[in-house]
Amino acid sequence: MNGPPLGPVLGQYGISGPTFCQQFNDVTAGLDDFDIPMVLPTRVVIYDDRSVGFFVKKPTVGFLLKIAAVLTRGDNGEFFPALSLSALIHIAR
Repeated sequence: MNGPPLGPVLGQYGISGPTFCQQFNDVTAGLDDFDIPMVLPTRVVIYDDRSVGFFVKKPTVGFLLKIAAVLTRGDNGEFFPALSLSALIHIAR
């Protein structure tokens, strides 16, 4: 899931890292449903003319479940992750 550092990869193809980051930030600016940083799977395509395209995918269900889980204390005193019905519906949408 994780790839190599973005700066050196873009740099070896003559692509400006700050320019790419600005474009990426512009595209993902409206994705602030949660108060924590989102992990967004992204596919970066470098074309022969040194232009860049990227496709931002939705966060994985596993990631969304992990951030929505709340630690709850069970009858035996141990903590376990629990999800509310409203959180599950929000993730499903």
